[in-house]
Amino acid sequence: MRIRFLGVRGSCPVSGKNFRKYGGNTTAILINSEDTSLIIDAGTGITNLEERENFRENVVFLFTHYHLDHVLGLPFAFLLYTQGYRRKMYGPDFGKFSMNDALDLLSNPRLLPFKVSRKMLETQILPLKEDFTEGGFRILSLYSRNHPLDGIILYRIESRGKSVGIATDYELGDDREKVVEFFRGVDLLVHDAQYTPEEYEGKRGYGHSTEIMAAEVAKDSQAGKLLLFHFDPFHRDHVVDEQEKRAREIFPETAAAREGMELEI
Repeated sequence: MRIRFLGVRGSCPVSGKNFRKYGGNTTAILINSEDTSLIIDAGTGITNLEERENFRENVVFLFTHYHLDHVLGLPFAFLLYTQGYRRKMYGPDFGKFSMNDALDLLSNPRLLPFKVSRKMLETQILPLKEDFTEGGFRILSLYSRNHPLDGIILYRIESRGKSVGIATDYELGDDREKVVEFFRGVDLLVHDAQYTPEEYEGKRGYGHSTEIMAAEVAKDSQAGKLLLFHFDPFHRDHVVDEQEKRAREIFPETAAAREGMELEI
């Protein structure tokens, strides 16, 4: 698996000299196998995809939830409007809000001058399952209620004996044991670290973790490597540097994800 981080910021995009190291675009991750390009969430980072890139014929979108910072870039994803790809979208159905509802909301004519679902080329919109395969990927999902309003989907993605865990917008809580077991032994864990421990005291219940929580999950699950992710939009580069440093005291194989970072797993 080859992983590329298109956007690592949370809540809203930012720009400027204080955010150059880690980037300002919101959440989007590209994972390629031999025959499938997997895109996890579609924040503004998805605009970093370029037509000249070597995408696989099968393009699969996975969504963790539908908050704006995770879907805002979707209307501008050229892959939806380009011939030559077989497209699928998997997203959770939270009872009163589904993938189709998210597309309709993004296409509100007062917000966007075109309807995404009408303009995009043929794309299958499919219900999310707990365990399924797409191309060379085995995809496992786990629901956690620890993010407002509807909860969050955590993913474990496996291919050719390697694995990566995705825990964005997750607040470590009463389902800790279940989450640790879900990620046990992953080669790479990508984990929410929106708040510092000091900030967290005033933001319990907001649905995000600290770098300390992320490091504890990585350590307890015996992950190979941890990448901190989904940084607060007000955290300048030096703040993320400090988060990385503190997390390494608990789990030495830690780094802060950066926009444009690529890894081979």
